[in-house]
Amino acid sequence: MKNKDSTSAINIDAKWERKLENNAIYQAPRRVKHQNPTIFKVLNVFRDVEPGAYDPMIVSLGPYHHHQPRLQATNQLKRLLLNKLLEKGHEKSLRNYLILIKENETKVRRTYSEAPIDMCEEQFVEMMLLDSVFVIMILWFWKNEGLEAIEDPIFRSGQRILILLARDMLLVENQLPFFLLEALFDKAFPDKCGKLKSWISQFFSRFMGNEHTLLNLYNVTIHHILHLLYSCNIVPLITSIDVVAPTVLEDLRLGRVPSVTQLEVTRIKIKRKQKATTFLDITFKKGVLEIPQIEIDDDTNVLFRNLIAFEQCQNNPICNAISTYVWFLSCIAETVADVELLQRKAIIINRLGSKKEVVKLFRKLCKEVVVDIQNCYISSVFKEIARYQQMKYVIILLVETNQARPLGHPSYEPWSVVTMDAGMTML
Repeated sequence: MKNKDSTSAINIDAKWERKLENNAIYQAPRRVKHQNPTIFKVLNVFRDVEPGAYDPMIVSLGPYHHHQPRLQATNQLKRLLLNKLLEKGHEKSLRNYLILIKENETKVRRTYSEAPIDMCEEQFVEMMLLDSVFVIMILWFWKNEGLEAIEDPIFRSGQRILILLARDMLLVENQLPFFLLEALFDKAFPDKCGKLKSWISQFFSRFMGNEHTLLNLYNVTIHHILHLLYSCNIVPLITSIDVVAPTVLEDLRLGRVPSVTQLEVTRIKIKRKQKATTFLDITFKKGVLEIPQIEIDDDTNVLFRNLIAFEQCQNNPICNAISTYVWFLSCIAETVADVELLQRKAIIINRLGSKKEVVKLFRKLCKEVVVDIQNCYISSVFKEIARYQQMKYVIILLVETNQARPLGHPSYEPWSVVTMDAGMTML
């Protein structure tokens, strides 16, 4: 059989070839290695535990959920809000908004850990404009005229729609680059320039705490809305952590933290912390464990899962405060009796109803989460509790031993038991 050159028998359309070549050239600079992304896809090890906790219910923001059919209905609302921006905003030219995004397109793409290579320039710029304007105008109407002034049927359900929107805007895979949101916001509303963080803080005040927290963030680069929430809780914590001298506690080996009912047996007092800088602000001093109040409801699961997913995707091993906090709660609220005690102390406000559900919530949240309790933000708290329990054990043992011996007896040795194994820290 005679061999033939296969290329001579196949025709390639020149226009198609040029288009493919141009697309390849266009995408090349957008696939830069070591780009330090800030908006991540959730690791499968977390998603497999509870997939629904990471998927938007109403609106997609950014490329990760952009093509989901069930979220396409919101696209009409996005276009309506773009029209509202052109009406309400100082900048009336759609062209100028498009130019702003186009100038930052490569920078925006690099914020995503999985770059949207399937989207051409026009598709990507249009998506980022509509999604960013959606967030900005939801905040604008909420702050100024009320969401009902948007005149869309979706807002007839009242408070519930606001809760669902807030939920979707805090999902780790549903984030938009903050520098782009801020640039568009400042361009549209120059009289409110620099106010976006404050507006977001107020919108999510239930999660972000007092607005004065933002004063600590002026030197912090914010990557997206979830990161702003994260930073509002982490930054005050970092500035208030007490460093415990390693020479005092270095010999203590830590295990699982006892539950609150177990801690009370060892005469440790459990108290609600009144002046906490953040819900993470847990302290232990002079036998008193102080824990800030936390409200547990249907949204707690989604919020903590996304904060943990964001935290575990970062390359900074120091920033595992949320993961540590949730692990700590799973330890101290191990049983229904523990939850009951924490409710009685006003540390937990239980909106789930069932105490058993609270126990299950924190157990499940900790699944597949890695925490280094020897080097976490409250490792000093764990070590001080262990040390306190050890001292109590020594005192009790000393008292019980000497009660059987008269004062002055040859075997009366008040400090002999101090040399006991330091590893016996948990009762």
